[in-house]
Amino acid sequence: MVSYNQDKEFKEQFLDNYDSLFEDVASSFSEAISNPAMTDEQRKEVIKKNIITTVLMSNVYWKEEIVFDRSKGQ
Repeated sequence: MVSYNQDKEFKEQFLDNYDSLFEDVASSFSEAISNPAMTDEQRKEVIKKNIITTVLMSNVYWKEEIVFDRSKGQ
């Protein structure tokens, strides 16, 4: 059985990685918008991939929140 401290450590690591990935997505969005060397098609592709990544990350985040809430009996 996993202890509360192990759950807490996993959650903290997950959220740290989550924040880092969001920073990567934001940076990529910024580059797609401001880089004059990119074509409109390249911009669309980068933005589409970032939107998909953001949606997937949000789904994982909320699933993790639900799992952790249930493990605490909330």
